Amino acid sequence: MKKTFFFGAMALCASANGQNNSFKADPVSIIAGGGTNLLSYERVISKHSTAGVGAGYATFKIEDYKFNYLGGNIFYRYYFREALRGFYLTGATGFGGGRSKYTANNKNLKDTYTMIDITARLGYQWVWKSGLTLDLNLGGHYAKVFYKEDKFKKNSLKAEESELFPNIGVALGYSF
Repeated sequence: MKKTFFFGAMALCASANGQNNSFKADPVSIIAGGGTNLLSYERVISKHSTAGVGAGYATFKIEDYKFNYLGGNIFYRYYFREALRGFYLTGATGFGGGRSKYTANNKNLKDTYTMIDITARLGYQWVWKSGLTLDLNLGGHYAKVFYKEDKFKKNSLKAEESELFPNIGVALGYSF
């Protein structure tokens, strides 16, 4: 009974205050966003601002390299009209890593890597009365990647590289 009352009170507060929270899924992020926004949560913090977190997993291939990636990010959004609705500008930073597999000199090799990234995007978000949410965005993604050969090898090599990628998102979710 106490749990029912608690969740009922939470639902009433959420509906009385309008839509202040948004959960979304962005399957496009696996292909074009590094995977860190596969699932995200966004919370209104002021009339024009929100903050949130994202997390995701991706498996992708670039040339002869196959990557597995797990990561997350934090972000801030400024909405030009009102929080959660309309045009926005967002900045994010993230961290993640995984393994890459590739073939060189007829040998199957594996590396581990970590990545630190910064993202900037311009987007538009619709929130309907039902709570259904659609978020479309486009921007740039700067990533610094640190590689290390398989730890079981002698004379393990370390390397790093920086890349700038385009970044797009198409997320569907629910706001309450």
